[in-house]
Amino acid sequence: MEKQIDELSQQIGLEQKTLIKKEKTLTVIIKALEKFRLDEAKKEEQIKTNQANLKLLSWLDYEKKPILETEEIYNTLSQSNRETEENYQKLNKEKKKFRQN
Repeated sequence: MEKQIDELSQQIGLEQKTLIKKEKTLTVIIKALEKFRLDEAKKEEQIKTNQANLKLLSWLDYEKKPILETEEIYNTLSQSNRETEENYQKLNKEKKKFRQN
């Protein structure tokens, strides 16, 4: 009986260690899943924001274009927007200087 109790105690100990390892693995997987869900939500929000920013452009015009071509158009428009913003800031400064004189 004592031998069986010892064997069962050892088996219970091994099962507990296995359970602990599986719980740790499960915790890691759950955290990773939560991170993926958050990332997915962020990406979906970015997509919605970017689609909303396409005020003068139609999403359908770009939906079937190759990614590289769309990225090239995006980069060109982004550069144009940056230049426009820089020019606006520069002209705004000049306007303030002109008003001060």
